[in-house]
Amino acid sequence: MCPESSVEEDLRTERQACGSCVVFALFFAALACAAALLLPSLERYHGDERFYTDGALIMMRTGDWLTPRYEDGTPRFRKPPAAYWVAAGAFRIFGIGMARSRILFAAAGAVWLFLTARLALSCGRRTDQALWACVALGSNVEALAMSARATPDILANVFSLASLVGFSMILLRSDRSWRAYALAWLGAGLCAATKGLLALLPIAFAFVFRAVMRGVRRPGGPCPLVKLPWTAAGILIGAGWYVAVAVKYGTGTLLQFAGDQLADKAVFLPLEAAFNALGYAAALLRYALLWSLLAAPVLWANRRRLAATVSNASAGTLFLAGWIVVHVALFSFSGVFRARYLSPAFPALAILVVSVLEMCAQWQKWPRWVRSVGMASGGVLAFAAAAGAVCALKLETPGALTGIGLAIAGMAIVCACLTGWSDASLAGIAFAAPAAMLLGSLVFRPMAVTFPAPEIARYIVSKHPEIRRVLTCGLMPETMAQIRLCSGGRIDGLTLKPEGHVPPAECGVPVLITSNAAEKWAARGYSLERTGVHWRKAGVRDIVGALRSGSRAPGNPLEILIAHPSLQPNGS
Repeated sequence: MCPESSVEEDLRTERQACGSCVVFALFFAALACAAALLLPSLERYHGDERFYTDGALIMMRTGDWLTPRYEDGTPRFRKPPAAYWVAAGAFRIFGIGMARSRILFAAAGAVWLFLTARLALSCGRRTDQALWACVALGSNVEALAMSARATPDILANVFSLASLVGFSMILLRSDRSWRAYALAWLGAGLCAATKGLLALLPIAFAFVFRAVMRGVRRPGGPCPLVKLPWTAAGILIGAGWYVAVAVKYGTGTLLQFAGDQLADKAVFLPLEAAFNALGYAAALLRYALLWSLLAAPVLWANRRRLAATVSNASAGTLFLAGWIVVHVALFSFSGVFRARYLSPAFPALAILVVSVLEMCAQWQKWPRWVRSVGMASGGVLAFAAAAGAVCALKLETPGALTGIGLAIAGMAIVCACLTGWSDASLAGIAFAAPAAMLLGSLVFRPMAVTFPAPEIARYIVSKHPEIRRVLTCGLMPETMAQIRLCSGGRIDGLTLKPEGHVPPAECGVPVLITSNAAEKWAARGYSLERTGVHWRKAGVRDIVGALRSGSRAPGNPLEILIAHPSLQPNGS
């Protein structure tokens, strides 16, 4: 090869590397923007968030950091306290608020991406493959949703993955450094302090994998999985809270935890387990839907080569595949089917997706196919987002600006695909899934459902600054928790049962009700105040009818009223 051609090839390689860096930077910046849009929104609010934000606020108020509690003060031993502590830490650092309660959980999502890259490197992947694995994980809408809510799922996933990374370094690279053992055992201990028995999974998997692969020679020879200082520290972190609550409240408290972890969910019916296994296998394809559709025709056309590649899989690939299979097999015997139970396996799935895409890239027509799929994804996104923005403007619902931004993003994906560069097209396809989730959640969903908590909090704080406590009756169960956060912690309260029985200690407290219950509360002697805030849940037919008629309130909106107690309310 002549020197000139060698220099040209080096320059071309350098330009491609710089271009790839730009693609990765743009993708992760767009992903960060998507997460920032989700943090303050109630459209993706998970019902379990109220347990952790309420419990964190109670811990801050009482100083009892050992005991998680429901909003009424009843102890809640169904989950360990790590998620409560993280939420309380966010409140201490940033103040009380909806977005603020989720900031540290979103930061955990960023750590999850970093550890995914570390796992890919430990399993023998190149640096560019590790970065693409992060892109594949970022395109998973469930992963993005978990990173934007204050629940222990993302924390448990981070700690579980840290443990898996440590054990992969020990098993696959014969790494005897303190970092490997610290990751393996401290990660497992922190996972136990976050979500309980899930922490045993990476430990058990590591021992089983070493037993299965015992005959395979590793450079540097086999390493012990246990190293006393780090193993002891992991056990101390993982078991500390359970021992403390057992000493303080008695061993009976651990039965509530065991019921949540095992008794309430385990099932040993073979037929139901088989259906669960099929459901979880389908969920894996769903969470990698665009990648599955992209690779399916190529893999089918090259199925013989695929079979040969699978039969010659490396130890790292077997490690990743085994981690996924273990989760599918384990949770198939759960009486509760929830696809998000597979989330600890998402990083392994993302790494394997990248391996499959690299295999597909050998196909001659791959660049054209990727460009076609990317242009279709971007075009559909742009059209749907523009339509959503127009509908939001007509109905005067939030989301018009988000729709316009997503329409621009869709057009940017199309333009990236027109460059003919496969990396840009793949990054555009990757962002299409999170963008579609934003479109559905922040543009279209507010047309059907309203979330009145922010408006109620603003109304009470501005009109009745003297009110520091309210009750809710007939509203969604999480409304009270949302009011606490939206008011910056200024308003506290309690959620009443549907029949509306007011505890004697709360008889002088105002009650938030809906307009369809006005007569009942007026008969009890409460004076009613209109707030102008409405709760609405409309169907597709209602929305279409509103667009045709020009109505600004599709469905049957219910106004939120404040029922003020008289000095002696009747029949509370």
